[in-house]
Amino acid sequence: MSLLDVILHPCLWLAAVLYFLTSISLAWSHARLEQCLRSRVLLWYWEHIGLPLLRILALLLFIFLSYPLIYGQTSAPALMDLLAQPSGRPQSLINILFLLALLLPLLPGSERWQALILPVQGIVALGLLGKWLALRLDIAALHVWPGWPTAFLLLVLIMLSMRLLPVIAEGLGNQIDHVLHIHGNNEFLAQALALLIQIPVLVIYGLSLGGQLNQ
Repeated sequence: MSLLDVILHPCLWLAAVLYFLTSISLAWSHARLEQCLRSRVLLWYWEHIGLPLLRILALLLFIFLSYPLIYGQTSAPALMDLLAQPSGRPQSLINILFLLALLLPLLPGSERWQALILPVQGIVALGLLGKWLALRLDIAALHVWPGWPTAFLLLVLIMLSMRLLPVIAEGLGNQIDHVLHIHGNNEFLAQALALLIQIPVLVIYGLSLGGQLNQ
């Protein structure tokens, strides 16, 4: 399947819409808890453990619902088979993504790196799931490195999406504020749109892995 075929496929958009709704719910819950929680300790646990874990589950929901389409495949072994054998794969996947959520903000210039967490988590998740898929198909070696041309394209798209996200969120937020007379939508929209604007990045990387499965 081509990049355009995958991006326009109804299954991908169903996964994207569900992710969007989940992200809106998480953003709203975060705003409410910030107002309601009086304990700084509980708020810290929510912001550094609870919320990142829920965001990871939302990302995995998108990837799982778009499997195997996101690899450009029309048929593949059942997702549950990949996750069940050997045991512990789902936990390992979540642990690795959670570790990335903890480590990336510690890099110098953490505010800039914050926007990279989601695409990096998505790429790592696709790479691990692709490895498991290759093993299930008895493919000896699947290279998670997409090659310099594809890597450069992914980097450009990630940087471009980081620039566009606040602009799009502000524009849509202002429209919602004007129509519904509800203020403060920009942050909610930015969190909800974060994955939608990165979908081409994830699909391009997934197709680079899927192309090896067809060889």
